[in-house]
Amino acid sequence: MIFNPSVLVCFGDWICIKSRRLAIAFSYLVAVFGSLGGHLSAADDDKVGNLQFENSIRPVLIEHCVGCHGPGKAENGLRLDSRSGLLIGGESGTAVDLDAPHNSLLLSALRHESLEMPPNKRLPDVVLEEFETWLSRKAPWPEYASSIALEQGPDARVAQGRSYWAFQPLREVSGHLGRTPSEWLDLQVELGIASNGLTPAPLASEFTLFRRVYVDVLGSVPTWEDWVRYRDDPSEPRYERLVDTLLADSRYGEHWAQFWLDLVRFAESDGFKQDAFRPSAYLYRDWVIQSLNEDKPYGQFVREQLAGDLLAPVTDGSRIATGFLRHWIYEYNQRDVASQRENILNDLTEVTSEVFLGLSIGCARCHDHKFDPLLQEDYYRLQACFAATLPCDDYPSSMEADRLWRSGWRLEQIQEVEQLTKELAELESSVRHDVTEQWIEKFPPEIRPALRKPSEERTTREAQIAYLSQLQIDNELATMDMIKRLPEDKRERWKACKTRIDEIQKVHGNPPPRVMSVVELTNPSELNHPLTKRIQGGLKPSVPKVLEHYGSDIVDRLHRNESDRRLQLASWISDRKHPLTWRVIVNRVWQQYFGQGLVSNTSDVGSLSDPPTHPELLDGLAAMFIQHGESLKELHRWILMSNTYRRASQVQDGLSDAGDPKQLRFLAKFPRKRLTAEQLRDSILMISGELDSRMSGPSDELNSSRRSIYLKVLRNSPHPLLAAFDRPDGNAMVAKRNTTTTPLQALALINANWPQEMARQLVDRCCQQDWSLERCVVEIFRRVYLRDPESWELESAITFQREGLADLCHVLLCSSEFLYVQ
Repeated sequence: MIFNPSVLVCFGDWICIKSRRLAIAFSYLVAVFGSLGGHLSAADDDKVGNLQFENSIRPVLIEHCVGCHGPGKAENGLRLDSRSGLLIGGESGTAVDLDAPHNSLLLSALRHESLEMPPNKRLPDVVLEEFETWLSRKAPWPEYASSIALEQGPDARVAQGRSYWAFQPLREVSGHLGRTPSEWLDLQVELGIASNGLTPAPLASEFTLFRRVYVDVLGSVPTWEDWVRYRDDPSEPRYERLVDTLLADSRYGEHWAQFWLDLVRFAESDGFKQDAFRPSAYLYRDWVIQSLNEDKPYGQFVREQLAGDLLAPVTDGSRIATGFLRHWIYEYNQRDVASQRENILNDLTEVTSEVFLGLSIGCARCHDHKFDPLLQEDYYRLQACFAATLPCDDYPSSMEADRLWRSGWRLEQIQEVEQLTKELAELESSVRHDVTEQWIEKFPPEIRPALRKPSEERTTREAQIAYLSQLQIDNELATMDMIKRLPEDKRERWKACKTRIDEIQKVHGNPPPRVMSVVELTNPSELNHPLTKRIQGGLKPSVPKVLEHYGSDIVDRLHRNESDRRLQLASWISDRKHPLTWRVIVNRVWQQYFGQGLVSNTSDVGSLSDPPTHPELLDGLAAMFIQHGESLKELHRWILMSNTYRRASQVQDGLSDAGDPKQLRFLAKFPRKRLTAEQLRDSILMISGELDSRMSGPSDELNSSRRSIYLKVLRNSPHPLLAAFDRPDGNAMVAKRNTTTTPLQALALINANWPQEMARQLVDRCCQQDWSLERCVVEIFRRVYLRDPESWELESAITFQREGLADLCHVLLCSSEFLYVQ
């Protein structure tokens, strides 16, 4: 399990009410277990020290020390508002001795042994113990906290926070003249390898690279025919042509869309106990696939998801893109819909911040962020950008398809259906009214008046609450047996009307599906309603103060509370001068190829995350990405064409992968990766000849043979094989998947029916009636491993009877050689 330190520290705040020391201990545990692995690395030790500084040292310095030894006053020449001040000391010498911390003058003064600090009283022993521990750690002091960070007040924190690397403008690319982007990338990596005393691995073999690039770009292993065609192509540069061919393949979008769907917690059900199906959610998935295949500029990709309904002109695709704002979980049994509305707003605020900006802003919901310059005010300023957004399910997925569908109706059919529908409504009116009133009484008294208002009279907040409430009422009306609720004298006519409407509609088929989209309501007086109980006077829509100097003209328009606040937010995030947006997406793509980002936590580039291993490389790629039209395919191409990507996964032949971890961190070798859940399933289907390659359209049931991305994603009913191999369930955003190794995975491949059936299908595909057993074995190895069997493998295999070939196929499909990418 991987913990999120920023979330758990919030719980530490609550513990602090009961026990300060327990809270500090809890923070240490968060720092240790929030990292990967069970050992405390140097980076982890720094995090523990920084946490201790924030929790135990900084508050004491602010309250008791900097008044006399700070920027306004420095008695005896001593300043305690920075680490350098501690080391320089004052008239009595340095305040700390890092070689002998227990002999530090600072500790002696705090103990009142010689000097007395503070002079009016001795601090409690528990505080002195914290200072002893802190000094024994060499007095760690976070890089973002210089002297001004010790001054009280949020404005000082924000001003100081702007100096943090993530909030700085992108650096100019240096040393790139005369080099391709790939060559410049390699140069930056090689500098890091050399500076860390590492030996780079040689380039991978042609075969290894061929299989690797197929899996990484298209999401499944290549076929034997693909390999033979590439292997026997005498023309050069064939690898470069291969990269271009794969990026132009429609399977590229199908594969790379999955990492984005993980991020935005895409699912096709509501979650919680009922987990109702969302029949048109697939439209957003198809939009993501199409956008990637079309190489839509990333800025446009961002704007359409946040404000596609406000762009000019609004298109079918841009409206579908706002499905990004509809992936929240919804509970039909929860009558407190006002709280659900707030939960949805919280979800949109935090997911938007993490997905596009790489800022974990969730802690600021309850208080100013402890470690980053993010204020509670920032949280609700950002949330206010979504406070007037209303879910909408009225628009067709294609206006042209809807027009064509309607044009097939004759005027008399339209008139007949309209008349029958009106009659049905009259027959059902009393039942619907009674059911609606019964359900309204189930909701809290304070929201019932809003539910009984005409829609045009509702405020923004009331409209949102009414929408969520109506979902529950509509669900009850749709699932009840209307015929049993109607008076007997109306039942026959009701049946006749329904039958006739169904007959007419059957002739024309179903209309295009409706889009899960949003619209913007405009009622500024209501915009701040949910915020006033937290922050006096409420807030206007805006962005975190530490970043508001980027796109200041856009921020000004947000402050004026204009009706297109989401569009202004989308413009601000996608502004080319905004450094976080471009660093974050480059870092995410890098992680997909190398297993970890240049910044280890791709959704939190704040102070709790390690700084980038190659800062100039990160900024340079981001700058070039912007310069080349925000083209994701170009970014992929630079990485794929680099020697960094083409390195072997072993530094020297015959050595294991369990070497210096810095080899992977500083990219001296390529990481050995297991196939993801989707890659595994899709590859098995393709090898066995069972893959259904249909693209787009409604999702299939879990027993389908389509690519995994086209299977239904039900939060409470995941695909067993995909879930076993760590596919997210859509309940929360996932920036980096867990890669577990469990007995259940082995059992899922060895004992489950599906892998065995695929093995039998592989035998049928590979073994013709007149083929010898030896030829069948060779063909099977070519399909699975893209190579001929070794002599010992062939001898072992032909000892099987023909009926045993399915078992042989099954074993090969479960082997490490198939499951891992070198």
